Amino acid sequence: MILNTVKPNIERSGSFDEKSFSIGDTGLILDILRNKMYSNPIQSICREISCNALDAHREVGKFDVPIQITIPNTLEPFYKIKDWGMGLSPNRIEEIYTQYGVSSKRNDNTQMGGFGIGSKTPWSYSTDFTVETIHDGIKYNYHCYIDESNIGKIALLSSEETTEGNGTEIIIPVKSTDYKLFQEHT
Repeated sequence: MILNTVKPNIERSGSFDEKSFSIGDTGLILDILRNKMYSNPIQSICREISCNALDAHREVGKFDVPIQITIPNTLEPFYKIKDWGMGLSPNRIEEIYTQYGVSSKRNDNTQMGGFGIGSKTPWSYSTDFTVETIHDGIKYNYHCYIDESNIGKIALLSSEETTEGNGTEIIIPVKSTDYKLFQEHT
């Protein structure tokens, strides 16, 4: 989604000693983004991750291909959303997926996202989730988790060659008491 940002017109009458604002405690700010921003984390996860999957389809022109959503249950206690987009290359993981406020969607009005925060919504519910992605014949398995720094990390658990097509699946562990809520918000 192309963001309409308004840049202020600043007129200066002289030279000033200026300092830029920044983030001092990154862990605290990221904790606020994860745990205080969403009034309904389950609904937010269902919305944001499914919109990202639909955007992945739009990015590669698969406008009529449905995404796959798996509702958690006793035998498989995970909420899963799978797309058949281009997949996440290691470069895209490092430079876009792991960065708050960075998005590949800001020059495209066919996609819904653009703020660079929706992919992190699983952390509003759980301290960890999995990203399985296939990009150009390589299947990558990542574990995303919150550690003692409270910032969040992603670890590449495995990579292997595959003949499967490109795409990404987000897998979120779900408490048994919340199965119905995930179903209701999907």
